[in-house]
Parts: sequence; structure tokens; C-alpha cells
Amino acid sequence: MPGLITPQAPLAIIDRNSHLALTASFENLTGAEVDPLDYSAVAGLSFENSQLVRSWGASVFLSSWISTSAGFDLEPSLTQLHELILVHDCLPERGSKDALLLHQRRRWLKGASRCLAVSAATAVDLEGLLQ
Repeated sequence: MPGLITPQAPLAIIDRNSHLALTASFENLTGAEVDPLDYSAVAGLSFENSQLVRSWGASVFLSSWISTSAGFDLEPSLTQLHELILVHDCLPERGSKDALLLHQRRRWLKGASRCLAVSAATAVDLEGLLQ
């Protein structure tokens, strides 16, 4: 998306050993390597995410991993950092009854300042999940 990333609005990526060529064109903040489907490990990243984004001076944290930039037990208003979530069509937590995952998903969805869905169908799913 031309013009989205400028010197006045830079982008940094928390790189968790992704090996994607695209990440080389952005500033990379090195984060712990975790399996994105290990929900307990992803939940544990919130403190590290918070430290990384604050040290970089970010004003927005974008996540597509059900991760946050603050402890997911905190009220979103206490984080003082806007969170934007990017929701994919494939939501692995849709059919899960795992209590940690459901709590984390709720924090992720309700803690975000805004949600960006990749399709209209996903937006409808979000409305259902958020009720």
C-alpha cells in the first residue's frame, strides 16, 4: 500500500525468526521465537511486546497473532497504546473450548482500538464472536 509507511509513520516488525524476505525491508525488533498455535506461549508474549513497542516509541501495536502489548488481564484503557488487530479468515480458536484461548481471544478483540478484517465474511464472524 504505497504511502502508508513514511518517515513520519514508520513500521517495525517484531521478528520471531520468520525467515520472510519481506521483513528485511522494515526495521526488525527481535522477539522470542514461539509457535503461534501455542496459545499459552503467545499469551506470555504480552510483556515482551510491551517492552519492544515502548522502547521503539510506537503509538500503535498491530497483531494478527492474538497477542497484545499488555497483560491480557489488564483493562485496555490501562495499556495507553492503541492496538489494531488484523483478523484472518482462518481463526483457529473458532472451534476451541480452551479457556485460556477464549479469554485471550476476548482480550485481543475487546482490547483493540480497531479491528481490520480481511473479508466481509470475517467481519461477520467477528460480530458473532463479539456479540
